[in-house]
Amino acid sequence: MRSANNNLPTMVNLLDYTGSNIFPILGEQVVAAGQYQWLRATVVNGDNNNLSMTSHVVYQDDTLAPLIVKRKGNDGIGEIQVNGFTLNQTSNNFVLEFDLKKSLVNPNNSDVVMLKPRGVRLENIVESHSIKGTISDALIANCETDNISLAADDSLFGHAIYLYSADVEAVKDIYEDNEDSLPVNAPKATANVIFNNDDKISEFEVPFISSGNYQLAYTCTAHIDDPEIMDDAFKIHQIKMITVNNADLSVAFDISN
Repeated sequence: MRSANNNLPTMVNLLDYTGSNIFPILGEQVVAAGQYQWLRATVVNGDNNNLSMTSHVVYQDDTLAPLIVKRKGNDGIGEIQVNGFTLNQTSNNFVLEFDLKKSLVNPNNSDVVMLKPRGVRLENIVESHSIKGTISDALIANCETDNISLAADDSLFGHAIYLYSADVEAVKDIYEDNEDSLPVNAPKATANVIFNNDDKISEFEVPFISSGNYQLAYTCTAHIDDPEIMDDAFKIHQIKMITVNNADLSVAFDISN
């Protein structure tokens, strides 16, 4: 994103804006109500010669890698396109929600990371709500015990929440069958489980969800979920039918329900 005062890019750490936290990009604009075909956002692609001022990812060992969003041409600019949205007659407040589990890909262990627009949602905040909740320690322990053979090399697990359409009969992990979209039985949104060791509470938030019926699922095997292929070993540990109406929703995952 280019800053308003000069031609230098403004860097945004997406991990600083998780859940319903928002980084403002565009102020109030007057736009006619109606149906729109697409919205496009340009991104300054990562450049090894200038990583500090271009898009990049930071690994846990503090090494950097360029972050690239594809676009026709080779001008250093990537493009995110979100198709089909409606501007209401009344107020609108849109957010681009980046689901990094669905969109970040390291192709063939290359020195760049791709950001695929399939993991970016455009949601109208005035018409959406958050799903918040907790996961009990007992359920987390049961999931890890049941899937001990799938633990990562450091013996850790990937605890996450996956949201699916209510009518999906057999939910799957994140995978793709084309470049532009995800299959209907892949999750519509995901969220990491956040551990508060002081209070011994494990929490999650899935923000900006439109009203409707869904399936909300907890897994501890998100660490093996390759966003490009279906992982047969991936397991959902508990799933709930939920309905999002006109308010935020609270959900508790426990061994008793």
